[in-house]
Amino acid sequence: SSWNTMTRPGSESRGDAPAPIVAIVADDLTGATDSAVQFAAAGWTARLVTSVPSAGEPVPSAAEPDPAAEPEPDPAAEPALPEPREAGSVVSVISDARALPEAEARRVTAAIVSDAARAGADRVLLKIDSTMRGSVSGQIRGALDAWHLGHPDAIAVVCPAYPAMGRTVVDGAVEVDGDPVHRTWIGTDPVTPVITSRLDELIPGSAHADGGGDALLAAVSAAAERSDIVTVDARTDEDLARVAEAIRALGGRALPVGSAGIASAMARAWTGPGDLRGTEAHLRGRVVIVASSLHEVSRRQLDLLLLARPDALVIAPPVEELLDTARAAEWLDRTLPGGDLDEILPEVVVIRTPEERAAATLPDGSRASSTISRNLALLAGAVVRRSSPAALVLMGGEGARAMLAELRASGVLIRRAIREGIPYGTLEGGDSHGVGIVTKAGGFGAPEDIAGIVDDLLNTEHEGNPS
Repeated sequence: SSWNTMTRPGSESRGDAPAPIVAIVADDLTGATDSAVQFAAAGWTARLVTSVPSAGEPVPSAAEPDPAAEPEPDPAAEPALPEPREAGSVVSVISDARALPEAEARRVTAAIVSDAARAGADRVLLKIDSTMRGSVSGQIRGALDAWHLGHPDAIAVVCPAYPAMGRTVVDGAVEVDGDPVHRTWIGTDPVTPVITSRLDELIPGSAHADGGGDALLAAVSAAAERSDIVTVDARTDEDLARVAEAIRALGGRALPVGSAGIASAMARAWTGPGDLRGTEAHLRGRVVIVASSLHEVSRRQLDLLLLARPDALVIAPPVEELLDTARAAEWLDRTLPGGDLDEILPEVVVIRTPEERAAATLPDGSRASSTISRNLALLAGAVVRRSSPAALVLMGGEGARAMLAELRASGVLIRRAIREGIPYGTLEGGDSHGVGIVTKAGGFGAPEDIAGIVDDLLNTEHEGNPS
């Protein structure tokens, strides 16, 4: 793992100060990449770091700390992240905190933010789910615990809005396509359901900034007198730009919290407008799609892909074969011939999780989602090693995390957004160094996006392409 140390040519923040060194701390892999790509689009060179040795390890839950206690890092200890050396660096780190209990998410997030600060980051952006799934309150508290050590007056400015994806914040409530978030499918999410749309209920103790437009900075400052966590509204990208300007004006004390929407706005507020980086030549070769998400958006995207490419090979292991690693490997051996698969496989291969995954449990009664994602990645890794694809498309955060671990990748160089909210980059380190990679959150994208992305990656004009 390493911080990116390259500076964007001509990178400057407002005034004469150098561009900041930025750490993005994200609660899952697709969030880490879809926020980092916003900086890449603004001209930064951004990297994903897939593992952080000291802070990223699961924290035992047996000894719960005092929730009010702040971390006390050993000043002699080496930070888990190598020291960045130049302004303008951006690195995105995965905390895997979304599904953790609040207290554990607080500790893990605090450890990573503390490491980032000691490694030289002078700005931190906390990337949370745009629909507020998971341990958001614990993550914010953990980030503030660590940031307060260097900034005693630190405040978190929270806005999960991502208007381009239909996520907005209106009068202190999160909406998806105009509906309160808890009344959408997210209210019944099998892992992290959201039972209210009110930010003041999702983040106890927070204060809402009652004001917008030119009065936003004053409203945030007034709310900060009541709480060190301030929530703000945003319906449009222009609203988010004003939020970012308020955060920039508050300087290092302000810790932005939100989704890829706030990442895009901060990438521009911290550096000023930059030139969009050029897009490299499209790849030629096989594309392997690993679909671990059961979200209805991802299902529809795969359906349209398979309609456009009926010659694609679909590998769909039964759920019972994915509950045990040995059985998963045996199933693949029975399904595919041995040896090199380059001359056998078509140019598009889809490896998809079984529909029954959502309800599957292990013999001890615990949820099987992580085990299934890990064994699906085991199968996909075997296919990748035996067929050397030009690009991977990973649909779903948990499965993407498992896939990068299976390939032993140390990180991803984020290059550009291949579609809104869907980044393209190249793998760094491990078994597939240099292979193109697209990561997509389960609920992101238009129905035709995956079919169009595959066409882009293959550099083909496919008859009947729905994009």
